[in-house]
Amino acid sequence: ETCLVRPDNSFTLHFDFSAATDLNLRLWRHYSFLPVRAYAGATARGDGKSIVLPAELGEESLLPGSRRFEIEGRDLVITVDSSVPLSLVDHRGWGTPDYLLAGYPVSGRVKRGTTWSVDIAVTVRAPM
Repeated sequence: ETCLVRPDNSFTLHFDFSAATDLNLRLWRHYSFLPVRAYAGATARGDGKSIVLPAELGEESLLPGSRRFEIEGRDLVITVDSSVPLSLVDHRGWGTPDYLLAGYPVSGRVKRGTTWSVDIAVTVRAPM
């Protein structure tokens, strides 16, 4: 794992993985939580779609898989670029007060010696 922080309010995470044994993974995910109290009412964009993040729990699936997301609130804009498609869900349906931006880089049967990487770049800026 490496993290490169830049002076322009951005950082890049890079992860390299290698299966030391044969695996059968139900689910392995990389995720970021966005607290509802801070992001309700923000505009989220991904894969050509745009929604306003709901204050009340409704549909759990908010935006489908995309390699680029932008979340624009009153005070900031967060841009996330990922090598793995990410989806945005309302995680209150699973008991946390958050929206969840999650990617699933590997699942199912994985042979020993399999390698994979995940890259995620995040930029934070003021709204225009």
